[in-house]
Amino acid sequence: MVLSLSTGALWFWHIPTLYGGALENALVHTLQHLIFIGGFVLFWRPLINDRLGGGHLQSNERVLYLSIGMVAHGLLGLTSPSAVSCCTRTTPTRRPAAAPLADQHLGGAIMWIVAPLAMVAAALATLREES
Repeated sequence: MVLSLSTGALWFWHIPTLYGGALENALVHTLQHLIFIGGFVLFWRPLINDRLGGGHLQSNERVLYLSIGMVAHGLLGLTSPSAVSCCTRTTPTRRPAAAPLADQHLGGAIMWIVAPLAMVAAALATLREES
């Protein structure tokens, strides 16, 4: 259940209209990040509880949980389109902005690589405990 909620929240906010709205409205942007944080807490909580002795997942269940999360996050990173999928930021910045499509592809690459790497590290730690 928490895996579905956390993954759903992440995918939900990457719908181009919603993501664009978050870029244009500070309140929506704050809400987006609060939901991201809540989703990540939901995702990692069962694993952290297990590490603190309060959980009930077996090692193989933790590895499966992490594997499903890795696929869900990785797939979102791989869905980077060939055209800019949302509005571009209209507020001035102090540094030159990256081309919107290049920025979008970089974000996708980070989601495709960094988040799954954290999950692989947690899965490997779980497997190491078993041996």
